[in-house]
Amino acid sequence: MRVQHGANDFGYEGVNPCRGVKRFREEKRDRFLLPDEMGRFFTALSAEPDDTLRDFFWIALLSGARRGNGQSMRWDEMDLSRGDWRVPGDKSKNREGMLVHLPPQAVEILNRRLAERDGEYVFGSYGATGHLVEPKASWARIRTAAKLPGLRMHDLRRMLASWQAITGTSLHVIGKSLGHRDPSATAIYARLTRAPVSESVDRAAIAMLTAGGVLPAVTTPTSEPKS
Repeated sequence: MRVQHGANDFGYEGVNPCRGVKRFREEKRDRFLLPDEMGRFFTALSAEPDDTLRDFFWIALLSGARRGNGQSMRWDEMDLSRGDWRVPGDKSKNREGMLVHLPPQAVEILNRRLAERDGEYVFGSYGATGHLVEPKASWARIRTAAKLPGLRMHDLRRMLASWQAITGTSLHVIGKSLGHRDPSATAIYARLTRAPVSESVDRAAIAMLTAGGVLPAVTTPTSEPKS
């Protein structure tokens, strides 16, 4: 356990220099794309000329993964036949390994990239790390084309969670799918199978793509009148 020390532990007996200093107000962000914005975003994303960056943003959206994990995604972390991506503990925010579900649309993109594989990383680059590091220029092009100036890359992760909620997923399952660590929900998480998580992510992916016009809307057939 990490022990934190204060100035008093080192013999300081003066006045706290931070006394009276007001903290900056933290701005809570709850941005995600509304149905009428999805079409513009998907059109701009599909028009991105760099296929590596285009695929990266698609995977970020469809998996809900943290940006750093997506940028350093490795082929040996995935089982595409099962739609599984195992993020190791040394790359996880809470230092614990986590299983990320990949919906069919994400698996399709990754299978295409796998057929043209060049190295250990899914999104390789010629830089020092060997993988994608900072896609700011591409993101700026996409959000400018979509006329969504305030949209951040992290909002892609929030979008999946928001659409999971819109399609009726419980907060516990959403937290599980995003790898959030919540001690109060540990007992509930322990009883969850993979099915609720994978079904929720698949359902949210279809809802987002349908709202943005990427997938056709599914209409419920009308029943034939009984004779």
